[in-house]
Amino acid sequence: MSQRSGQITITGVTQFPDIHCTAAGIKAHPDNTDTIWIGNDGSNIVGSGTGFPLNAGEAIIVVLEYENLNTLYTVADVADEKVCWILADA
Repeated sequence: MSQRSGQITITGVTQFPDIHCTAAGIKAHPDNTDTIWIGNDGSNIVGSGTGFPLNAGEAIIVVLEYENLNTLYTVADVADEKVCWILADA
């Protein structure tokens, strides 16, 4: 069985793992101290001006047009924040 959930420690702009899926739940780790940003600005990066903000404990369900979690990126306002993910389908 392939990996169905995980956590990422954010160091700069960080790509999600290469896992086939069409939808995923993404949640800012409850211990985070500041905002993280999720998305892809079209050039395979994300920032506070182009991403979807998540504060500690907030979550979003994402439908992936290209059917891979690695089409998304994350960046944090402070170092070493975490983002959690779980596949909604695969």
